[in-house]
Amino acid sequence: MIDLDPKKSKIVVGSALLDCIESAPYDKTLLGFCNDLRALYDSAISIEEIKRLHNKLVKSSNPNQRDVGFALEPALGFNQPEKDWRDLAIEMMETELSLFDIFYRITTLEEQKYQTSELLEWLNEIGSSVSCMRSSDWINAKKHANKAFELSRKDSIKEIIEDEYLGGAIVIYQKATARYFEETKQYPVTATFPEDRLDIIVELQAFLLKLEEKYQIGKPSKVLSDVILYPIEKIGTAIEYLMNSNEKIERANYEIGLACEHFKEKIGNLRGKEERDWANSIYEPLEVVFSKLPVEPRSVTGFGNPGVESRFENEHA
Repeated sequence: MIDLDPKKSKIVVGSALLDCIESAPYDKTLLGFCNDLRALYDSAISIEEIKRLHNKLVKSSNPNQRDVGFALEPALGFNQPEKDWRDLAIEMMETELSLFDIFYRITTLEEQKYQTSELLEWLNEIGSSVSCMRSSDWINAKKHANKAFELSRKDSIKEIIEDEYLGGAIVIYQKATARYFEETKQYPVTATFPEDRLDIIVELQAFLLKLEEKYQIGKPSKVLSDVILYPIEKIGTAIEYLMNSNEKIERANYEIGLACEHFKEKIGNLRGKEERDWANSIYEPLEVVFSKLPVEPRSVTGFGNPGVESRFENEHA
């Protein structure tokens, strides 16, 4: 086990907490883990505590809890498995193609005997896991393998097993998918954050966590939801840019500027003082962040208008 830089550890725990918060409305079993992760995030982060939570989550029978556990792995050190991941990827692609062949055979039968949507999702999740391996995105490679494993055990898949012609193959691929998941879990996830951007990432992530907690768990009013949903998207995008050393800080700050302009326009719609004060507690320091970071002039009509998306900038140039 390695000792990660405290700021990097905080970012990792924050990322896992974001995953937990976003899934909690659909899986109430995650609420307790959200509290645990929030307490860890707000404290002097302990690698031992991260490891304890990670082990509890990844060993869970609940797939959503396992996903949150995977997000903690960049804070931990693991030995690289001896097996080349490309061998695993090739085998997974062969299974994906075989499952698609079964899917095609079922859907072309004159009599539609089986539901095939989960079969299609199963093979697609295997393919998505391989795609993530190729880009060294091991957290999402594990998450997709996790979903593939869960889908392979669905009732609609069990019905196909009863088929005298297809059932034997399905059982083989079920076992193979379970093995892929176990093997994928063994590959290490490393923390690769741009050293010169750690402070700003930590600062923005703290804003994003407050917004997500309010939106996903806090049951905000419809008006407050309208105030905070767009900044969640923009700040999240800014963090993604900052995490990528190939992206300029100016591009991230453009997204922050859009979030600030949205706050400025929408906060006045909040009637209650408590909601306005809460929104301003994020908007005002976010404006300070925006003012501190470099800004690249852009020839985008209506910069600062929440309706102007940075991904459409070339269309407006």
